[in-house]
Amino acid sequence: MLLNTLSNLEYRCYYRPIYRSQARRIKKTWKKNHKSNDNPRLLDMGCGRGLRMQALSEEGFKVEGLDFQPHLTEQPSPLELNIQYADATTTQLPWPDQTFDIITAFFLLEHVPDVRAVLRSVRRLLKPGGLFFATIPLIDSLQAKWWKDRWIHITEAPRHLSLPSRKGLKLVCKTMGFQETTIQADSILEEAGVAASSLLPQASITDVYGNRKVTSLMRRLFGASSLLITFNFCFLTSILFRSPGHGFLCTRKS
Repeated sequence: MLLNTLSNLEYRCYYRPIYRSQARRIKKTWKKNHKSNDNPRLLDMGCGRGLRMQALSEEGFKVEGLDFQPHLTEQPSPLELNIQYADATTTQLPWPDQTFDIITAFFLLEHVPDVRAVLRSVRRLLKPGGLFFATIPLIDSLQAKWWKDRWIHITEAPRHLSLPSRKGLKLVCKTMGFQETTIQADSILEEAGVAASSLLPQASITDVYGNRKVTSLMRRLFGASSLLITFNFCFLTSILFRSPGHGFLCTRKS
């Protein structure tokens, strides 16, 4: 009971505001260039349980999901979500070419062994002029340089296989047939959570997930309280110094 209460509180106070902010950002970018299409079809790659899909659906997108781990959706969701299960790097995906107006990949690219294969799938599934949005940790960020081998995205190896620089990420998008690539700062709140996990690794979600011990929950709560400190640090690095720890990628199919 306590675990579920804390989990719901964390979702409502931390994760849901992040998801809604990202969804609104995508909608704003889409409407700026596609005013005639108010209900674009969107595929969320690496959708997990579909919590971001809910936020995207609330913004008017016709959302479908793709993940390769069916067990992630064991917990029920308030919405009837259309999620398919397949490897994003394969050509055997359950949609024909040029199906989607938008494809998203939130913190997916760092987990795959072949980023180009994913981008190849994205380009095949996007309609001409379609948009690809992704969030990904950046190895050339001030966060990465500050925390060094304590940075949570490095300590989570081998789960994290690819940590690009901004220059490298733009280059691979260009070579895979995308254009007008921009990389901006992602949610400051989410970056603050990463900084808190780097400061207190035992409080990270991967350390406490599935662990029902009181000490684990207390570490998680203590880590959450450190957001008051890390938020200011991330605001400085991402906004003032323009060196975000997480990049919010937007690129267009040429």
